[in-house]
Amino acid sequence: MIFYLATPYTHHPRGPEAAHREALRLSRQLFGAGVPTFSPIVHSHPIADGMPGQFDHEMWMSFNDPFINACDALLIAKADGW
Repeated sequence: MIFYLATPYTHHPRGPEAAHREALRLSRQLFGAGVPTFSPIVHSHPIADGMPGQFDHEMWMSFNDPFINACDALLIAKADGW
């Protein structure tokens, strides 16, 4: 079973860097517990950070949809910003 980890990003109260650190912390905990997890923020933040320009929600959804569809379950982090 593969889990998709949903965490706040755009509306994270401390900004995207803090959102990335929080998603990474949660991903590490899940990995340590043996839970196979895909986190779009852990994967995508470094990509977006290194590219000029802004990306809209539609673009990210088209990027993340194949990962969402490949996962068996959704984990939603109870976090500030949501």
